[in-house]
Amino acid sequence: MLLFMVVSLIMFVSMVMFAGAATGGPPPAPLPMAGPAGVVSIAITILFAVVFLLHCFTMVEGLCLLAYYIYHVFTTDRLPEDKKALWAVVIFLGSAIAMPIYWYLYIWKEPQAGPAGPPVPIAPTAPVYLHPPESPNP
Repeated sequence: MLLFMVVSLIMFVSMVMFAGAATGGPPPAPLPMAGPAGVVSIAITILFAVVFLLHCFTMVEGLCLLAYYIYHVFTTDRLPEDKKALWAVVIFLGSAIAMPIYWYLYIWKEPQAGPAGPPVPIAPTAPVYLHPPESPNP
C-alpha cells in the first residue's frame, strides 16, 4: 500500500505540473481540436482522469485498511492490553508509516514461544484396527 501511495502521489504531482506547463500558451481552441496540441490536451485530460480515479481508489483503500487495523488492534491477543490504545492512536495519526510496522510486528511475524516446560509423556494406547481381528473358528 505504501509503495502504491508514493507512486500515485508522484503521478498526481507530475500530471499537475505537466498540465500547468502545457497550458502556458495561447488559449486552447474549442473541441474538437486538430493538430498535435489538441492530441496532447486530450491525452493530458484522459491521463489526469485515470490518475484521479487511481487516487480515489487509494484513498478508499487507505480508509478500509485503517478500519481493519484499528479493529485488529482491539481484537488480537498478540498485543498487550496496555499498548492497544497507544497503537490505535499511532495507526490513526501515522497510517502510512505505522501500518507496515504494526503488520510486521503483530500480524506477519510469528509470536515468540515462551519457555518450554518438561515434556508431557504420551500414554500408550491400544492398537487401532481398521477391521476387527479374525477369531479362529473351533
